[in-house]
Amino acid sequence: VTCLQEATADVTVPTDLILMGDGFIGQDFADGTYHQAMQQACEDFFSVQPLKSLRDHFTVYSVNAVSENCFQIDAGANGAVATVPAVTCFNTYLVPGKTDVGGNVARIVDYAIKALTGEAEDRQSSSLILVVLNADCHAGACIRYYDVLSGEDYGELYSIAYCTANSD
Repeated sequence: VTCLQEATADVTVPTDLILMGDGFIGQDFADGTYHQAMQQACEDFFSVQPLKSLRDHFTVYSVNAVSENCFQIDAGANGAVATVPAVTCFNTYLVPGKTDVGGNVARIVDYAIKALTGEAEDRQSSSLILVVLNADCHAGACIRYYDVLSGEDYGELYSIAYCTANSD
């Protein structure tokens, strides 16, 4: 886990942004590609309003997640088709012909919690987990989870957003 930015605003509970990549292999860590991709994801996240004005409310972490394979895809106008199945850390997938993305939620949360040392459970509800796929195509999704057992409404657990590491 690397802290990319500490919240500096005078807020009771800062919002945690936890960045993790999927489809990045050992070489991407060795040559700095992974770190550069997480830095770029952070800058892109805060490049638009209102997040640009609220950047000081966020603590940003990058969590290393090494995959066995990188993605091999045929990109379309929306989404992509895997030409070879990839064995990735979070089992993320692209839905052919759509922009949908998904992955192994339990494993994603397990890795994200590594960034939330101390009061991890208390901070989950104010966290956004951003999984950046090492793929050059137009795809993404965001899912907000809630605790169905407690009957609480949305906002009681965490959000996971998926996007691809492309110039768009």
